[in-house]
Amino acid sequence: DVLGALVSALPAGTVLFIVADHGHTLIHREFYPNVWLREQGLLALKAEKPKGLADVDPATKIFTLDPGRIYVHRQGRFPLGAVGSTEADDLLGHVCEGLLALRDDRPGRAGDGRPVPRIFARDEIYRGPCVESAPDLVLDFADGYDPKGAFGRTELFGRSALTGMHTYADALFFMNRRDVPTDGLDIIDVGPTVLAVMGIDPPADMDGRVRLPREQTPAAPV
Repeated sequence: DVLGALVSALPAGTVLFIVADHGHTLIHREFYPNVWLREQGLLALKAEKPKGLADVDPATKIFTLDPGRIYVHRQGRFPLGAVGSTEADDLLGHVCEGLLALRDDRPGRAGDGRPVPRIFARDEIYRGPCVESAPDLVLDFADGYDPKGAFGRTELFGRSALTGMHTYADALFFMNRRDVPTDGLDIIDVGPTVLAVMGIDPPADMDGRVRLPREQTPAAPV
């Protein structure tokens, strides 16, 4: 009803975009990868009750930040980095294998009990001149399992006051125009497409492609 009222109120010819880069779901359990890393001897902490990244010991090999971003403590990247490039490759393989094998044995668990069904390497999802600043790994997570970068937890799974989380699989791109090509649609296509609809040529160095047949790109209210 709300969407219908919005569409009815739009001036004739207005192009409507509805875009979301993620969906939402309820949290079943929070998942704390740093607990597993500590159990593996890969994460060391200086404080008895650590509160954040400042409490990570220089001897640390690898750590996790919200939401499921994993960083190797590399020499040359971090001031006190402890890991060389050869060791980093071995570490990443070990971490991927271990996290993918984890199961939640709690009764009533969501799905098949795997909090991490898939792990992305940096080069799979990041591109551009600043890719070296991206995390080494990014965890995909099962619906209902929310990965947290907390350093002070002692249990692998738990809960907090939070009740909702993002999902990867529910991204949305809607445009009230016919014949919009959607093959290989990417989030970075939104910007160039909006500019084209407004009659503005996207800059040559702008990422993404115009998702509109050329004959449908005259300037229009958006």
